[in-house]
Amino acid sequence: AKELCQGNNVLRLFKGIGPPMANQIIMNTVMFSVFHKVKDVTNQSGMDERSASLCSGLISGFATACLSTPFDWFKIQAQLSLTHKQPGSGSGRMATNVTARRTNVISICKYLWQDNNQQMTK
Repeated sequence: AKELCQGNNVLRLFKGIGPPMANQIIMNTVMFSVFHKVKDVTNQSGMDERSASLCSGLISGFATACLSTPFDWFKIQAQLSLTHKQPGSGSGRMATNVTARRTNVISICKYLWQDNNQQMTK
């Protein structure tokens, strides 16, 4: 960390923070929005406060999990693919089939989905 902080390299400490931060913003927005909406509905139906909070928490947690799980799966698959060496890389560099020809998130996700389907059928 000391080497990164010398000169103009301090910004390297924050490299890659954008996608996880965006993910957390989206997840928190969904979680609190769903919680508030369900709480309003349960309160209007005459449910007591404790039951309404429990129900709202369960439903908002489920909605957040349903939204975040596919993104987390793709993220983990991409990270795992970065740990496999590409054949013929004698220099010891970590190279992957995933990022070699794919430059955007959608093409990486398509590749991971197709690769996983091929592995499941074996």
